[in-house]
Amino acid sequence: MLKNLIALYKKSRIIASLFKGEEFTSLYGSCLFKVGGSRLYFLGDDEELEEYLYSFHDREWARRRVRKVRGMNLMLIQTAQWSIDDLVPLKNFFYSIEERGNIIIHIPHQNIRIPEEYAEDYLIPDPLDEAIKVADLMVGYLIPEKCYETNMMVFNYSRIFLDVERLPDDELEKEGRGKIYTVASDGSLLRHLSREKREKIEKIYDEYHRTFQELTEKVRRKYAEDTLIIDLHSFTDSDDTGIEICLGFNDASSREKAMMMKAIFEDAGFVVGLNTPYSNSIQPVEGVDSVMIEINKKLYLDETGYVRNERLISAIDRSIGLFMVEDTAREIPLPSHCIESLPGK
Repeated sequence: MLKNLIALYKKSRIIASLFKGEEFTSLYGSCLFKVGGSRLYFLGDDEELEEYLYSFHDREWARRRVRKVRGMNLMLIQTAQWSIDDLVPLKNFFYSIEERGNIIIHIPHQNIRIPEEYAEDYLIPDPLDEAIKVADLMVGYLIPEKCYETNMMVFNYSRIFLDVERLPDDELEKEGRGKIYTVASDGSLLRHLSREKREKIEKIYDEYHRTFQELTEKVRRKYAEDTLIIDLHSFTDSDDTGIEICLGFNDASSREKAMMMKAIFEDAGFVVGLNTPYSNSIQPVEGVDSVMIEINKKLYLDETGYVRNERLISAIDRSIGLFMVEDTAREIPLPSHCIESLPGK
């Protein structure tokens, strides 16, 4: 009993001293503390730490994030926008899932990991802050559950490590914002890469697109013109356009699908932009339809993190469901008052 009281006293003193007396509350047990309404910390003795680390597949990596304070172990495990699980290194730089159906979900910018081998190359004070700033945070949470049973292509690391959405000869390369960023979002120098490391990153880029192309070809061989890529992103409306959903496309066929999706989103009450404020959509195989869905972050994120927006999720579900042709797909009619807005109507 006395040992527990001493441990609780130490925890209270550490929290109070580190965070200048801000309010804190214990969550999910005696070792996790929410501080200042946005940060979540582990704070415990060695035995409690070992028990907590057991939940991580890479315990040694998580252990290196711990600092000792007055004999207690302290580790920041979550802010409003990320958790430690988002940072643990993964064996593969990306994953490609070939399941069933004619839809391929592409998520290139959600993750914020930076490979440990490359972390020392960054020149800015806080690479994680930059990774969070440019990420499509938690956008995967918006995918309807049935889409997790279809085909997916997901990049597991931050776009400040490698932006797989960029073209091989992207014009933004001149600005240091091509596929391998060398300039941060504020214009400062982001990192310095050796030729050897740059070549390694280029190989990851090539492998990613080769795998994406192979996946797309497999789906097209089975579903032909019904094959559709959904390129999923989110954005911050820094120009205050008022647009909540941006639909991007490259060609007439993809535009027709985007128009049908537009009707669904507008029927749900959202303001929709076509190829604005962002345009086009990734197309690994010529002739395969692709629609980019860019979602205004204010629809599902606030200062506390992810906020489940049922109206948004339902609209995404219905808009993708329009084109699913597998046996389990549901037939979802367009809103009657929107039919006249479609091409040729």
